[in-house]
Amino acid sequence: MDELILQISRDLRMYPFDGETAEEYGNRVIYCALAAWAKVQILGNSYVEIMNETEREYPCVSQRYVNERLRHVANGLVNAIPHLKKWTEVNDTRSVKKELSNYIIEKLIFCYQINKTCKTQWLTSSPERIVYFKNNELILGGVDWNSSLKGACAVGLGEWRNKKQQCEPNYRKVFNIPECNLEEYYRSLEENASWQLDELEDDYEYFSGENGLWHSKAWRKLNRSCIPNGISLLRRSDQKCNYVLLYHEKGKFFTAKLDEWYYREKEINRIMYALDYYRGKPAIFKAKTNGKIIELHCHSRLPDAETRILLMSSWPKRTYDDIYLREIPVFMWEDIEDMLDGLGIQVVFK
Repeated sequence: MDELILQISRDLRMYPFDGETAEEYGNRVIYCALAAWAKVQILGNSYVEIMNETEREYPCVSQRYVNERLRHVANGLVNAIPHLKKWTEVNDTRSVKKELSNYIIEKLIFCYQINKTCKTQWLTSSPERIVYFKNNELILGGVDWNSSLKGACAVGLGEWRNKKQQCEPNYRKVFNIPECNLEEYYRSLEENASWQLDELEDDYEYFSGENGLWHSKAWRKLNRSCIPNGISLLRRSDQKCNYVLLYHEKGKFFTAKLDEWYYREKEINRIMYALDYYRGKPAIFKAKTNGKIIELHCHSRLPDAETRILLMSSWPKRTYDDIYLREIPVFMWEDIEDMLDGLGIQVVFK
């Protein structure tokens, strides 16, 4: 068992942090090892043998095959590596390995680490891209997944290394994050939305954004007298996922429908953060430093673009699918803080 953990740690260039229990480290090892194995299944070779030109040919593998193989790997890792039992909890304990392996594959697809082909039940590798942040760079996709050959280390669902050259960050472009600041983003909504005069006769709730923490708790029954001038966000009381932009000016109300893309990529959340910021009540996330790890408590969901980065730069704390409490290495904190700052989020350390 110890030999297995040591070998995985060497392959992925991971190590336990000071004060971290064997079970806590086991959580991280299982998570990163499954991500590595899932990518390897597409090529059908061991993790350290993907080195020659033949193995760089365009691979294409049935997702069912990858799911089945990874489930057996998950079964072995969970049985062999000490970990916190709560970390792998699901409703049906018999399906924990299946749920864990399915989750890893789904999130690797979500993060662009691997792709579905035009035949949606088949998987392939993603073209390799180097994504530059302030201090570090993310190796996204590709087939050279042996970390030790690239000077990279596994963090979450990603592989990271210190920047090899001085260059401007490109992560916003790669992940389709608006290049403008939140003030400019607000103005772009104001200028480009297709506003229509509306009497607001439907039963709406509006996003107040007044608590600075949980977006889920910031919705109030629509009261016209409480709506500030400028942009607000509405949703139908009986359809919690049906959002509408509202513009209030000189006692008149205008609404604009949102494109499907805002729903698909969770860009509704970006609008919420922009409204928080514009109204002078920026969202607040709490964090604490624990040795070489920073525990970040995300009080509300991020847009999908930022969520992808977070999944590839941190480990889940409480359970394997925990997206709210994440563990981020200290050496990467400035990069993640810069990303959160782009959403106007203030991080308060305990």
